[in-house]
Amino acid sequence: MCIAFLADIHGNHFALEKVLNEIPLSYDIYVLGDTLGYLPFYKQCVKALIERNATCIEGNHEHMLLKTKGSYTTNELLIKYHEYFDLSKNDEILFWLQTLQKEVYLTINNQKCMITHASPWSIDEYIYKDSDNHHRFLDFDSDVFFIGHNHVQFKVDIANKSIYSIGSVGLPRRGPCRANYLVFEDNKFKFKTLSYNPSPLFKMCEPFNESISLNSVLKKLDN
Repeated sequence: MCIAFLADIHGNHFALEKVLNEIPLSYDIYVLGDTLGYLPFYKQCVKALIERNATCIEGNHEHMLLKTKGSYTTNELLIKYHEYFDLSKNDEILFWLQTLQKEVYLTINNQKCMITHASPWSIDEYIYKDSDNHHRFLDFDSDVFFIGHNHVQFKVDIANKSIYSIGSVGLPRRGPCRANYLVFEDNKFKFKTLSYNPSPLFKMCEPFNESISLNSVLKKLDN
């Protein structure tokens, strides 16, 4: 069994394509939410994941798109993004959104695994390596947890359970421009980091800058 875990692509098809090119076709792929949001290439991302038969779960950004406009976020950039692309009226994307699962369970090495976007108890609660709420994972009947949402990579063990934070494919929080993900291969989990030159992505985003200001988002990729 070989598996790739991806999270927080955020419309960055340029990074997603590079990651998928590194993942053998025989691998199962799980996407931990926030495929959409911020960068504009959401259709290409969804299409690529469908073509790879990826199992996708709902992130807080997908959750927002299924809510009444403006009822879930006060982030002006996100509101402008959702209004400009009007994703809720795109039948293909809307159908895909409605197929997303809240959580997924699987068994790896006889261990019960739970996959969620953020914490198992909240779709938009951040979990970090030094968070003081790791004990709450003990309330869940799983041995291994895979989470996204925080855009950073780490592993934490608590009692007899393990928490893997996948990191972000599209908008990593720390370090130079790179795509982060996790694989299970050779009977072990391995964090992966794929560096790339963001200049072509910046060029691709130029036509959208008049309608939605992407400068603050792109700046995160250029440090």
